[in-house]
Amino acid sequence: MNTLHKTFLIAIATGLPLMQDSLHAQTLILDYDFNQIAGGGTTAPSTGSTTTSLNLYDSAGSLTNLHGAAGSGVSGAAGDLALNNSASTGMGSGGTGGRAQSASISAINSLQSFTLAGWFKTGSTTSISSNAFLINNQSGTSDGFRLYSNSSGYLALNVNGAAVTSSGAATYAATEAWVFFAVTYDGTLSSNNVKFYVGNTSTGVSLNVTRTLAQGMASANSGGFALANVVNSNIRPFDGYLDNIAVYGSQTDNSGVLSLAQLEAVRAANLVPEPAHLAFLGCGAGLLAMIGRWKRGRQPAASPQEPQFCL
Repeated sequence: MNTLHKTFLIAIATGLPLMQDSLHAQTLILDYDFNQIAGGGTTAPSTGSTTTSLNLYDSAGSLTNLHGAAGSGVSGAAGDLALNNSASTGMGSGGTGGRAQSASISAINSLQSFTLAGWFKTGSTTSISSNAFLINNQSGTSDGFRLYSNSSGYLALNVNGAAVTSSGAATYAATEAWVFFAVTYDGTLSSNNVKFYVGNTSTGVSLNVTRTLAQGMASANSGGFALANVVNSNIRPFDGYLDNIAVYGSQTDNSGVLSLAQLEAVRAANLVPEPAHLAFLGCGAGLLAMIGRWKRGRQPAASPQEPQFCL
């Protein structure tokens, strides 16, 4: 699903009018749905505002097609694919595996606030653990940010070398099933500025825990950006599948933080298979037009061009 359609669905689901500021200036910088096959399947472009492609590498560091089979994505639709890193020999420090990687991306450097969101599904009955990496925007240990699991299976967010974790080892422990994850970071605050969220294909997003990580702006990283492993390495693989990995952010203020309602809209939008979402968009357009007229003090009236409901 492209960024315009996703933004439209989020606007509808959160009850917002479709205006330029419908997402309160929250920018979807990177969005990797892995549905575009290019370069023989060895690259994956972003459909966000920054279109940087990731190169897909196997454990030996060779370019390879890591796209999953038709229907491997979270919606299960034939055209919905996922990043398939299940050829890893183990989870995190328990094995080696592939990765999706690019050079440093300036649009996600020096972020004042951000939201990291997406889906993972383990490739075996081993749950996420052992320092497996999901999203890595660090060249060392004291710059940028990364989202990973710690040794006990908690999700951990590291910003500028300091980290906080989610609550409850079982929160993200489902195996061989899709788990929705999200973490928000507000560098304009000095306390209660990190929130971990969780959901799945049948359960809406809920807040797991709020933490404090007083690091201010996430410093720039020159080393590269990677999914499912460490940059330039095979030593911390996520052994399984990733889909719809998104980075929202702002380099100037707290507008990179998505609310619970917006995250739920993201989760729901990811589950709408193509092209069924087009019908939803058409229904939503009529609804938003009615809302807009109501806000201008007009009474909506039914007409052949403006259906009042959709089935």
